[in-house]
Amino acid sequence: MQFVKLGEDEDGDPFGACYVEPGKPEDAVLTVKRPKEKGPPGHAKADLDALGVVIGDKGHKVRPFGTEGPEVTAVDRETIREEFNRVWAADGADEKARSDAKRKAFKRGEEWASSRRLTASREVGRQHLVWLLKDADP
Repeated sequence: MQFVKLGEDEDGDPFGACYVEPGKPEDAVLTVKRPKEKGPPGHAKADLDALGVVIGDKGHKVRPFGTEGPEVTAVDRETIREEFNRVWAADGADEKARSDAKRKAFKRGEEWASSRRLTASREVGRQHLVWLLKDADP
């Protein structure tokens, strides 16, 4: 943008007009940096991995919303938690501290996957079933 002085006002201050000087088309390209989409955090990866392992081994077809609902391959949430606990390394002064750290990490992983609509869950009978909603490779 350029300024062209056209004169001075009664106080002696310059006045004028601005204009845009035409340039090359490549000069007009605006580069916008977008934040890089991050993958899932470690606890979410571990949760999704544990779900994948146990669904392959112990998953069963079920209609969690009744006979008219969709059929999904689901697994009991506690089975996922057991697999998660086998692979998640947790620090702590004693077993209780490590157990609490694993419990919290499992919960965060579940919440992350659920909030992104990668997994769904529902209590059916005495089990809390979990299943994948779509390809869990975010």
